[in-house]
This record gives sequence, structure tokens and C-alpha cells, in this order.
Amino acid sequence: MAKNFFGKKDELILEIKVQPNSTRSEIYGIENDIILIRLKSLPLNGAANRECIKLLSKTFKCPKSSLEIQTGLRSKRKKMKFTLIDEKEIERLKQVYLNNV
Repeated sequence: MAKNFFGKKDELILEIKVQPNSTRSEIYGIENDIILIRLKSLPLNGAANRECIKLLSKTFKCPKSSLEIQTGLRSKRKKMKFTLIDEKEIERLKQVYLNNV
């Protein structure tokens, strides 16, 4: 299991690195257990952060309200916190992560 899964019992924290102002929005790989994400949005007025949450929500099939940028609000490197209901949901998200990247 990747070492970037951590958090309390009801949460999952993933490390990500974003590349704003790209030609398309996508998750394009993993490097040293960090999820690499390209975003079309510019990093202005939180637009790239909102797009990042939207992309992760769609990829992991979870509500946007369950996602939060824990650290790195103004940085390319971020820690995203998924607040979840139970351990089964955490395991489901880990499987989606492992199957998509």
C-alpha cells in the first residue's frame, strides 16, 4: 500500500502536486507516492484549488464537501483530506486511487 495514505480512522489524507494552467485537467501519474495533477485553471482567487477539489471528487466518486485542502492552499504541493463515514469507504477510495493512477 502506498505510504501517502494516512489520517484518523474516519479520514484519508493524500499528498498531491498540481500543475496549474495546463491544456487539460487530469491526474497523470504518481511520483514518490505523490499524486500528480494537471489543471486548466490559473492559480488565481482559488480557481485552481476549486478545480482540484472538483477533479478529485469526480475521480474518487465522493462529494466535494468531503474534500478539504489541509496544507498547501497557496502551493503546488498539497495534502488533501477526505472526510469519510467509515473504514469501508476509505478502503473503496484506496482501491479507486490504485486503479486510476
